[in-house]
Amino acid sequence: MKKPLSTCFATALALVGFNHFIPAQAQPLIYDTEVKVVTANLWHDLSIKAHYYQIGVAEFKHLDADIIFTQEADGANARLAKDLDMNLWQGDHSTSSLGILSKFPIKRVLEGDVNGSHIGAILDVNGRNVAVWSNHWNYTQYVSYDARGGNGSTWQARKHCNAVSDRSQLDELNDQSQRPAQAASLLAALTPYIASGMPVIMGGDTNEPSGLDWTPATANMFDHNGTVYDYKSHRIIREGGLTDSYRELFPNPVTHPGASWPFRQEDSWTHGVSYTKECGRALDDRDRIDFIYYNKDTQGVGLKSAAFVGPRFSTYFKGPDGQDNHYNWQDPHVGRLVNNVTQTPEYEIYDFPSDHLWYQSTFVIKTPSNQSSADSLDRNVQFDGVALKAEGKDLQVRFTLTNTQYFGADTDYYVNVSTDSASPSDSSVGRVLVDSTQVNKTFSLTIANSFLVNNFEQKQIQLRLFHKNGASPRVDAVYELSWSDVSAVLDLGNNTATAIKTSKSIYTESESIIANFTHAPGNPQDWLGIYYKGNPSDGSVYSIDWQYINGETSGSRTFVGLAAGEYLLRVFENNGYTLLAETSFSVQ
Repeated sequence: MKKPLSTCFATALALVGFNHFIPAQAQPLIYDTEVKVVTANLWHDLSIKAHYYQIGVAEFKHLDADIIFTQEADGANARLAKDLDMNLWQGDHSTSSLGILSKFPIKRVLEGDVNGSHIGAILDVNGRNVAVWSNHWNYTQYVSYDARGGNGSTWQARKHCNAVSDRSQLDELNDQSQRPAQAASLLAALTPYIASGMPVIMGGDTNEPSGLDWTPATANMFDHNGTVYDYKSHRIIREGGLTDSYRELFPNPVTHPGASWPFRQEDSWTHGVSYTKECGRALDDRDRIDFIYYNKDTQGVGLKSAAFVGPRFSTYFKGPDGQDNHYNWQDPHVGRLVNNVTQTPEYEIYDFPSDHLWYQSTFVIKTPSNQSSADSLDRNVQFDGVALKAEGKDLQVRFTLTNTQYFGADTDYYVNVSTDSASPSDSSVGRVLVDSTQVNKTFSLTIANSFLVNNFEQKQIQLRLFHKNGASPRVDAVYELSWSDVSAVLDLGNNTATAIKTSKSIYTESESIIANFTHAPGNPQDWLGIYYKGNPSDGSVYSIDWQYINGETSGSRTFVGLAAGEYLLRVFENNGYTLLAETSFSVQ
């Protein structure tokens, strides 16, 4: 929620494709194609905690979605597309935050508006054209705070916690947020497709609740303060012919509130001194702000299921009014830590990698075929001609780039060397500037031997092309170097330092921890130790568990399972505290 959108685009973006409009198909629709759609705010590129990117990938693999709408995703989209083997459109070079990942081929891409609030694409869903849109509306002037007694511009409490309840006043405040304008822009883009009878699915983080949730029945829930208000942006979308998928299946907001942000108490913005002073306590700002809409009246489009991804919104956020236990909330949940038998989420507080719950809807769409035969359009820059050679003990990497016609003019791009788990723009290993005016050439960079040695067969080494855009760097392309290719030109075996890795990066509670070590010195009392992440290695803090490796230079040891948490596995020399290598892992 808290990441601002880039609202200053170099030029207004025209909607691409309306001069060559793709009509709905005339072929007989004889197959039932199930299409699972997920919208996911990635909370600053899945980078808030060191292991969140890997957890995010694991969550997406578990969900096995056909289409993913992402927000706050500049540094994650291209990496996810590679790791999930999906097609990607994340807008032209000036687009910030958004992505569309699809298992189905992309036939046409549709640019967003001047506010940068949405991008679209036409997909070939087993022979039928489907229009999809990913959205991230502005977070400023967060008007649901005004309706509670806060101030959606300053994030402070209003004097005496006086809530704004008048519809015209709330509309006026909402207009200042740009969200109604963004909704109207989106609807203008969607209208030709809706009118043609093409299936339309749009989703994202709207940063605004729905009037279907702020009803007379919920007027005294979630600190609504008696306010009943049909929020303007969602009103525009519904009046334009789209249906809220969650409320279509679960129309009762009392039993199925579907609050998606915040689900951790600490992520609320109402804990400040002003709220204590003016309101007497923090406010309950839980709302459903992550949505998927569709045109339900289109021929051959049905809604099968809907569920939230992650823990329950009431597990780690207890209503400040103390009323949570009075309700029997029944929102359905899916996810990698949802019990398959009881359907109960079993996430610990930091097990889910976002500050938003994600939301999933599954549709059944009538299609003329049971497979897609079209090639997917690819407007993403790609690494090409990657060649490796030894440069002394170091590695030289040479490469070219293709699809560079989609580079932004006068935009500086960079290629970084990083590990697959490093932050999006990590450049600790090396970086080369790619001038957007000189792209038709071969680039080269050098990777230090020490970096390769320290990461040998433990982490994947990546080349990442990125440029600065909006609030965070946007990764445009990823290329992963294989260790077999590296080893073919460099003999790392004779120079390799001690290395340690666990058999998995994430374990379940009480699951045995398997430690694999290589190139230890061979001293009789070299040893392995497990520590809490953040603990020093100088002997001032005892290890949680430890074992000698008895002079072995390579091998493995098995440790008993641990409680949930983040840990370090370390190798020390000959009964002392000379640290030879370490790796991190987590237990969930």
